[in-house]
Amino acid sequence: MAGVHRRASLCLAALLSVAMAALENQTGQVAVFCGRHNDEGSLREACNSGMYTSVIMSFLNVYGHERYHLDLSGHQLASIGDDIKHCQLERIHVRFYDNDGHTDCNGYSEEVWDRWTAAYPSSQIFLGLPASPKAAKEGYLYPKSLYYGVLPVVQKVVNYGGVMLWDRYYDKHSNYSSYVKRWA
Repeated sequence: MAGVHRRASLCLAALLSVAMAALENQTGQVAVFCGRHNDEGSLREACNSGMYTSVIMSFLNVYGHERYHLDLSGHQLASIGDDIKHCQLERIHVRFYDNDGHTDCNGYSEEVWDRWTAAYPSSQIFLGLPASPKAAKEGYLYPKSLYYGVLPVVQKVVNYGGVMLWDRYYDKHSNYSSYVKRWA
């Protein structure tokens, strides 16, 4: 009986070492979109949660011809200015969900990832994913698929930046970032 437990322990140790080696280029970077839902909490709360290294607010609903309008319909504008100053970062976030036919990718594609990372070798490229199946029509990856299938591939490139989640509201309900943060 002791021999069976010893073999099981050795197999488990071997599997864990293979899994850890698969995620060798972790950055610990997790970004999230914020600002669209009343129930997601404040921008400051998202920044202070410790789950994200970047909180993105880029909801321009009118743009072009030198006219821009920032849509923060889910939040009161009085506190936004201080919250924005509280947390700011800049990177390239590639959206791998709900592209509505505008690109050849409505979910993760190694070919599309390779094109982005090759086109911008000096930039940090983030893998953009929905934080829950309800956050997007297409592109959600279950944590196991993300961990074993996608992250080992995307983390091989030098300019892998981390994972970007759409969006804070859905992440707050699904807690997807609790997995991603450990693996990103």
